[in-house]
Amino acid sequence: MSQKVRILVADDEVHVRKFLVDALVAQGYEVEEASDGRDALERFRKAPFDIVLTDLRMPRMDGLALLKAIHEEDPAVLVVVITGYGTVEDAVEAIQNGAFNFLSKPVSLDQLYQVVRKSIEHRRYLREKVEVLPYMSKELHFQIPSHRRFIPGIASSILRNLEDMRYPLSPAERFTIPLAIDEALLNAIEHGNKNDANKKVRVRCRITERWVEISVEDEGEGFDPSSIPDPTDPEHMTAIRGRGLFLIRNYMDEIRFNEKGNRITMLKYNRRAYLES
Repeated sequence: MSQKVRILVADDEVHVRKFLVDALVAQGYEVEEASDGRDALERFRKAPFDIVLTDLRMPRMDGLALLKAIHEEDPAVLVVVITGYGTVEDAVEAIQNGAFNFLSKPVSLDQLYQVVRKSIEHRRYLREKVEVLPYMSKELHFQIPSHRRFIPGIASSILRNLEDMRYPLSPAERFTIPLAIDEALLNAIEHGNKNDANKKVRVRCRITERWVEISVEDEGEGFDPSSIPDPTDPEHMTAIRGRGLFLIRNYMDEIRFNEKGNRITMLKYNRRAYLES
């Protein structure tokens, strides 16, 4: 192993902490220890770790709060939680909040080493994925009935895929891109398909290193985009029609329509990639 794996162990029980630290050091890992969640978070902020092993029940800051705090700082760090005997509910809650795996007390050496090995393998997969991300593109396709309840799911799915590909999003883009998708879908459902549940809305999203391209197409008759009144014109300030398109134009970098007018294509550019090229 060219570089030692760094592991942080957090447990308020001295004998448990010593057992874990000694067992991991014996395997050649670089290990630091913390007596509670707050101590662990301070150590984590001072130096990077590949894996964090944390007890769930600790004073000052418990393991679940530590898990959330670590993932706010670095979502790629793998957190393994240690639960008390028979507390399956705690393990489930931790995994639902982003824990990679769990250990049950009393922790056996076989269980410890197996979970740590799996964590290291997963870290390797993550690193390999990061290396190929600049050469990777992804396409997503959705086809939904004309019903508003499907809108949030599509927007959140696209956002999750952007995050999964480590696409650089500013704080503003994290809500403006989903908002643009929401507006485009709402227009397709209400104005394009006239809320007819028998008509479909098709969404295609292509994510590349340099841009995100999202198209939304309905089965309606289409329209002439130039016929939409400017909602910022004082004469049309109270009109509902045209507001969605106005917002989309401001949320995204570029939009275009097909000839029929029933498909909008929206683009958001990765300015960092263009600056580095």
